[in-house]
Amino acid sequence: MPQMLKLYHEVGFDGPIRPDHAPTLAAESNENPGYAMQGKIFAIGYMKGIVQALNIPIM
Repeated sequence: MPQMLKLYHEVGFDGPIRPDHAPTLAAESNENPGYAMQGKIFAIGYMKGIVQALNIPIM
């Protein structure tokens, strides 16, 4: 993930990025694996943390 986000930045990609197949966290339904809300929030935070660590500006 860090390598891909770095590459997107280096080539000037400015489109949307969304998490897909996020983890299912405790107490979440696994009825539709990869799409529970808490897991999505976790995945977005994970991506934001990587972007911040790489000093990539977020619009």
